[in-house]
Amino acid sequence: MEKENLFRGYLRLSKFSYFKESNTWNFNFEEKISLQSECLWRFLHGGKIRYTSNDHGQKYGHEKPYDLETEIQKLLHNTALHRIDRNLLTGDLYLEFEQEYKFELLTDSSGFESWSLEIGKRQIIGLGQGDVAKFE
Repeated sequence: MEKENLFRGYLRLSKFSYFKESNTWNFNFEEKISLQSECLWRFLHGGKIRYTSNDHGQKYGHEKPYDLETEIQKLLHNTALHRIDRNLLTGDLYLEFEQEYKFELLTDSSGFESWSLEIGKRQIIGLGQGDVAKFE
């Protein structure tokens, strides 16, 4: 798999939120990086899937439904983002954190945008079929 590195550094997640009306997830990192996901994502720990975006609001036999906004903010509270990479063929986005945590945003449409990433004044939009649009 050929990847493009979009970010390397050390930033903490300051806000992780879900907007039901638009079915989008927002990631904010210390007001330096913002990411909006409109696609399926997986949250892994140690290489294993811990949650997916489809789990939000599901009960799965628990007393109350999963609140992934709260759960993931708790898990990543003292954990820094180290890198963001993009798969050049599929457009999937990978966010790697300390302690073996990782988000994988999976391109799940051949026509619609999957994600939008802002790093400073640079904006990168994940288009359908794995393509991107970049604005500086």
